[in-house]
Amino acid sequence: MELKNITEVLMLFDYYKNLLSEKQKKYIEAYFEEDYSLSEIAEANNVSRQAISDNINRTVKLLKNYEKNLGFLKRDEIIKSKLEIILMDKNIDEIREIIKLLEA
Repeated sequence: MELKNITEVLMLFDYYKNLLSEKQKKYIEAYFEEDYSLSEIAEANNVSRQAISDNINRTVKLLKNYEKNLGFLKRDEIIKSKLEIILMDKNIDEIREIIKLLEA
């Protein structure tokens, strides 16, 4: 998996991990955050390497689906970019627009 994709998965995991099962959290954390191999995770959990791979792939798809339907990461990225513009321009109207977005 490319670094860009790993970063995306970790960001989505931060947003939506509370919607995952304990097993899904454990496998994603071990694989993406702790850099364990599929074989190491499988051995530690007494399951096959393929079971771990399937679970991780399903969980990544699930995280992407949560973002597609809920859009919290995208919303926060938009707000961040608007705030960066405001910092440069010191634009009060932009601040009001962001506050309206947050209230919605």
